[in-house]
Amino acid sequence: MKQFCSTLLLILLVNFCHATNLLDTIPYPNPSNWLNSFDLDGDKINDEIYFDYSGGAHCCYHIHIKLSSNETVYDYPFDMDGGYIFGVDNSWPDKFDIQDYDKDGLPEIKMMIQTYNAEIGKVPFKWKTKYHIKSNTILIEYENGKLITRDFK
Repeated sequence: MKQFCSTLLLILLVNFCHATNLLDTIPYPNPSNWLNSFDLDGDKINDEIYFDYSGGAHCCYHIHIKLSSNETVYDYPFDMDGGYIFGVDNSWPDKFDIQDYDKDGLPEIKMMIQTYNAEIGKVPFKWKTKYHIKSNTILIEYENGKLITRDFK
């Protein structure tokens, strides 16, 4: 009987939280706001980096970057594997990281793209042509007044 009451109480609590959207009001831990700590275009103002998430267990995140220097928003179609519990951060730097890879004083975004459940897929021909990439690990960087993509070497 005690187990039945505990189970019933848990069911009622879960239903209450779901019905009242109570879980939506709980803040997710993101104390550093790490993604928005980078000045990609060198204007001394941090740029806005954010992702859309498909909601699947492993796929997919799509990156968006808004530059402060010209207010341009770059929307990229690249599929980046999921698995980030509280949103994209630097917990898997082999899949996603931001740092000055080429030592030019501006940070670059490194992404592993076109993966699903850690399986590497083929980069679509359309992406190869439009973004001048061939590999699954790419860099997004600011060069000559705009964001460009290239293969990570």
